[in-house]
Amino acid sequence: MKRSVIFIFILTCFLFTGLLFAEDEIWQNRSTPERVLAAYNHYKNQYQTSQTYENAWKFARAAHYYASVILTDSDKELKKQVFTEGKDAATKARELNPKAVEGHYYFAICLGSWAETNGIMASLFAVKDMHEAVEMAIAANQAFENASPLMTRGRLYQKAPGRPISIGDKKKAEEDYLKALQIGPINRVAHRFFAEFLLDIKDKARARDIIAKGLAIPFNPNNAPQENLEIGKLKELQEKAK
Repeated sequence: MKRSVIFIFILTCFLFTGLLFAEDEIWQNRSTPERVLAAYNHYKNQYQTSQTYENAWKFARAAHYYASVILTDSDKELKKQVFTEGKDAATKARELNPKAVEGHYYFAICLGSWAETNGIMASLFAVKDMHEAVEMAIAANQAFENASPLMTRGRLYQKAPGRPISIGDKKKAEEDYLKALQIGPINRVAHRFFAEFLLDIKDKARARDIIAKGLAIPFNPNNAPQENLEIGKLKELQEKAK
């Protein structure tokens, strides 16, 4: 009897581990637009079936990736819809586990992207909630996704108007970018954001250095759509930095 119970327990653990691996494989293998769409649909279905914390933040992640990397400006209404889905799923994740990093981080970036798609006024009104969420993400785990929470706060400080209108602060932006690159040196997006910042402040020499480092990061074929997008943007910045 005991052996049967032990066997069933081991088999259950094995099957559960296999399911987790299969889910991870779906996300890790987003090498084509078709696979990105498949991942989006998979996590959407998982979330609609069961609104757990894991399902909520993973759907928010997949929604943001699909809308920001695959959809184009000609898909504006669909982008708004998908960013809204991601924002709402991340809101649910924050409610279910307010101490974990994922919900706060994906809420911040989904809200930011949603606001950007909806225009300048939406972006201005979103800053406060984005800043609050990204601060909570940094408090939970600033190194998450190669220091993406720090990178995101730096972007907020860079793009938002200065005080008293908003929280914009060039010095704080640079501090966050430098720290993000120290913690996550393979974060290509952070290199691109920092290069844009340096060009904004007319520091072409440092921008050229950051762009070169961003382009030198090894290519991840499992993340090819975003990799190609970011490399293209870095090359455009490289021309501007000459």
